[in-house]
Amino acid sequence: MNKEKYSWLEGRLAMHFLLSRREGRFLSMATLVAILGLAFGVSALLVALSVVSGFEKEYKKSILGFNSHLIVLKADEIRDPEGLIQDLTRYEKFGKMVGVSPFIYREGMAVSGTKVKGIVLKGVDFEKYSRLSHLKIERTVSDPKLPQLILGKKLSEELQLKPSDSTLRVLFPQGLQPESMGTKNIRSFVVTGNFESGLYEYDSSFALLSLSQAKDFFETGGRVSGIEIWLEDPDRAEAWASAMRKEMSYPFEVTTWRELNENIFRALETEKFVFGLIMVVLIGVASLNILGTLMMLVLERQEEVSVLRTLGLTWKRVRKIFLFDGLLIGSAGIVLGLLLGGGVLFILEHWQPIHLESEIYFVSRVPVHFSFQTMGLVVGIALSIVFLGCELALRRMGHSRMGNQE
Repeated sequence: MNKEKYSWLEGRLAMHFLLSRREGRFLSMATLVAILGLAFGVSALLVALSVVSGFEKEYKKSILGFNSHLIVLKADEIRDPEGLIQDLTRYEKFGKMVGVSPFIYREGMAVSGTKVKGIVLKGVDFEKYSRLSHLKIERTVSDPKLPQLILGKKLSEELQLKPSDSTLRVLFPQGLQPESMGTKNIRSFVVTGNFESGLYEYDSSFALLSLSQAKDFFETGGRVSGIEIWLEDPDRAEAWASAMRKEMSYPFEVTTWRELNENIFRALETEKFVFGLIMVVLIGVASLNILGTLMMLVLERQEEVSVLRTLGLTWKRVRKIFLFDGLLIGSAGIVLGLLLGGGVLFILEHWQPIHLESEIYFVSRVPVHFSFQTMGLVVGIALSIVFLGCELALRRMGHSRMGNQE
């Protein structure tokens, strides 16, 4: 009961000291500057983390929209894909497999009028691929006389080709097969559609054709370049890969979707750390304004503190009063910062005022991913910095001005 009375007394005195300023104003200019400084730091940290998380989510969505979760390749191509697919079921103890499909992979030079561009042809089973990859594919009526290609949207725009009425010639410098270099290396295709993954890297360089046509066209004799595997949980791909590598050595190669795009995710992790560190430093600098305001408040209330000390109030309890004041100022700055940051994120998400060069950033807009986990992290960091700063400052002031008595 006494502790409750003490807490009530300290809280009442803290509100009195903060709100009943001798100048007769609700908040001094120093307090307002402290709140605004912290608010800008908090909003900047919230926006930075949300945008980086947005990039990570967008890249993951686009990557998994085009690629499978695991890819099994063989240096001299896989001669018995069906046997290998049946053998994969024994790895399901590491995560449920929801789909598997062979593919054929070839590189070539696309020639359209005076435009020439390096492209990658990928032969896939469209029925399985459309269901498992969630890729946006638009197809028109096909021409059975020629092999049919579905181009990435950006690739189609760069070559100035329209589906259904465009024929594309492709040069294969190494021939249709690795061992047939220089022979029968120019073929024509009819463009029958476009696809869009959301990543410039894929949309500007890949072309899809049916697996059956690819087998006939490239005369593979039933061989395929690799096997794509989709799992129920993409994050289980690493466990699958570790188990498969123990039993499938060279010439087999097992690659996960994260390893396939390792540079992108590594860069995102680095950016998140650097941005977060810079914003935390900014919050730390802003909290110095709170400490300055708190020091002035202690000096301003020195007479009242002396009276309270004379009446038996220990410096420990006096410190709690001013610590509560510091946390009140900090909380006001944090709440204002969350509102400002939330407003900026809302504008970025719904109005999209900033447009990015997809050739550089792979996406054309600033992606945003807000989560309560991120908000909780920001609030926790800001409150911790404010609390530690106020506590250390008040302890030092207590030892230097009020003596060591508690």
